[in-house]
Amino acid sequence: MFQQEQRTSAISRKVMQFAEADFDPSRWRCVMQGQITKFHEDIGFGVISATDGRKYRFAKSDIRNPNGHLLGIDVDFLVESRSPKEIILLHGSPWTVFGRS
Repeated sequence: MFQQEQRTSAISRKVMQFAEADFDPSRWRCVMQGQITKFHEDIGFGVISATDGRKYRFAKSDIRNPNGHLLGIDVDFLVESRSPKEIILLHGSPWTVFGRS
């Protein structure tokens, strides 16, 4: 019985080592909401304050539906590798997201 337990715990350790080696939080993707709190038009970069309290720096090129003034606009966005991607401005018609080709 004791040998069986040792073998089981050795297998468990191997599985945990494999899982830890494959663990990479930079590959995580999640959908977030927030608001654009800063934007510098001259350089094309800004800051989104997410609902979880974190702040994310973004480029204007990551906005899927750019439309005028950005400061103070609510947004939905995808966090990928700790950076906001596919930012959608939540103002105007929902169809404006798809208006850009």
